[in-house]
Order: sequence, then C-alpha cells, then structure tokens
Amino acid sequence: MHDVIVVGAGPAGGSAAYHCARAGLSTLLLEKEELPRDKPCGGMLSPRYVERLGLGDAVEVRAARCRMLVNCEDIGSRETEACLVDRARFDGALAEKARAAGAELLTGRRVTGLRRGGAITVECGPEVFEAKVVIGADGVNSPVRRLAGMEEARRRPDRIVSLVTEIPMSQADIDTVLSNDGTSYFDINFTTFFPGYTWIFPKRGRLNVGIGAIASHGGDIRSGLDAFMMNMGLGGLDPHNVKGALIPCRPLSRFRSDRVLLVGDAAGLVDPFTGGGIDKAMASGEMAAKACAAAVAGNDLRLLSKYDRAIAPLARSLRTRTRLVNLAAKLMDNGLDSPGADRAVLGLFNRLV
Repeated sequence: MHDVIVVGAGPAGGSAAYHCARAGLSTLLLEKEELPRDKPCGGMLSPRYVERLGLGDAVEVRAARCRMLVNCEDIGSRETEACLVDRARFDGALAEKARAAGAELLTGRRVTGLRRGGAITVECGPEVFEAKVVIGADGVNSPVRRLAGMEEARRRPDRIVSLVTEIPMSQADIDTVLSNDGTSYFDINFTTFFPGYTWIFPKRGRLNVGIGAIASHGGDIRSGLDAFMMNMGLGGLDPHNVKGALIPCRPLSRFRSDRVLLVGDAAGLVDPFTGGGIDKAMASGEMAAKACAAAVAGNDLRLLSKYDRAIAPLARSLRTRTRLVNLAAKLMDNGLDSPGADRAVLGLFNRLV
C-alpha cells in the first residue's frame, strides 16, 4: 500500500507527486494517457515555479512585456515576467522530476472507481491500487471528484471554453507579428467576447494563438478566433489545426473529503480573468503534499485539514476575482467599442493581472 496516490500527471499532479516523494512518502502517480501527451493550452506560468523545481530547460520563451489590444488596436503595454512552455514537454519534465524524487509513475491508467475502507482503493479497470490518501489532480472534469462524491462542491456556471491553434513561424516573422523591439512580447487582445480574450504567445519556432471566454458569454468563439487571426495578418483559422479545451473559472466550495484532496483544475483553481491555472495548480499540489506528509507522519488523517487552511487564501482571492470579472462583464455587455472602454479594460487588466 502506498502513502499517497496522485491521479493526473499535469502541473498539479506532477507538483504534488514531487513534493510527496521529496517528503519521503511512498507515492504513486497515475496518468490516463501516455507521456508525453499534447495539451491545448497557452502554456504561460510564473518563473517562480520554474526556478523552484529546476525546470528551466522546459521553457521555450521568457517574455518581458505584454502588449494589450482592444479589438486588435494597440492600447499600451506593461512589463511582466512570464515563462512560455510547451505543455507536453513541461508536464513530461515535471513528471520525470517526481519520478527522480522517488515517485512511481504509471501511465495509461484511467481511474474507474474509488472504494473507501481502512484505506482508499483506486480502481483502474481490472487493476487496483491502495493508499492512505488520494490527491485528485485529474482536470476540469475530474473523475476523482465525481467518484468521491464532491460534484456538489461545484458552483455553476464555472467553465471557460477555449480554442487553441499553433502556427509554425520563423523568429523573424514572430518578431514582426508581435512588433518586438529586442524585448520579448506577447499579445492579449480584448474583444466583444469579454469576459475573455484572444492571445498570441510566442513559442520556439511557432506562435500559440487562442481564444477563451466564459461559456455563458462565449458566443461563436471559432468565428471570433478566425476574425482575430485575419485582423492580425495570420490568415484564417485552419479547421484541421485547432483544439478545444474546457477550463474551470470558479473554485469549489470545498476541496477535501474523506481521504481525498483535490488540486489544480479539479479544484477549480484557475484565475477567472486570465484563464491561467498552471501556477495555481503547482502551488495547490505542494500544499496538498505538505498536508499528506503531516497526516502520514502523525498517523492522523485529521491533519489533512491543514490543506483547507493552506488553500483558503488562494481560494478567497480567486472568488473575489470571479466577482470582479462578473461585474466587469455586466458593465461591458454593450461591447468594447464605447468611449473610454479601452481605458477601462487597461485599468481592469492592470488591477487583476
């Protein structure tokens, strides 16, 4: 029997497994797909977590400025620090860090059942694995959350719908599109799909271009992404080169049940304004690992409540941001082409990002 089973080898699960193993816990990391696997994602995160875990080799571009646009018109820029990664490569590197720290990694295991007793049993088809605690890091539609009876912790509407495409491009052409002047830029463009935005993120030898919007406000985002690409001189959207994803935009009302902790997207820990969740995923994975280490060391599952206390400030912040985004959406329901809307968007962006 393992001390901890982590389900899902994305940023949340990789972080949780790494920190559990580093704490000396017997850790099993289960992933339903084979690694590396593609993830439709912008792939932006803070340098903080890259540097803490020594993942610099997985970073493709380090951006220093963000250019902001409204309906493809430049309204200003701001300094920032952002690492842009390829998710397949980044997630694989993080899973390897966890494995090197002592975690056992099994891929191609899809969770089909959970049973509680003196331990918790994770069923993956005919295979079964036992542990003292399970960490659910299995994404927006988390089977662990459902099987643990925690679906009622969701508060709807709580989904962002997103489309992502990638365009092979030389560095010189990338610099032209992003108007780079020796500083690495990325673009954020606000449109009538607010709350939400389109983006252009530079990667190594390609551009990552996408759109995201809260599902209830999203409209026809495929047409929105196509129009954005045309306006930015990138040609129309290739229907054979686009992938969709759902992203949570509202934290759960609770993150723990008997022997189960939820982290990352499974817990709804995503910024509702930017749609960014990698930093929150890795932070929540580390918090969950610390709670598991305390519970195992003390032979007292009540110590898992340390996760509730650790995650509370992040959850409060995200709930506040959700309210601000909803308020901004109501104020901008008439569109972003009204007088002063560009300044309003810039002010909101500077406040929330």
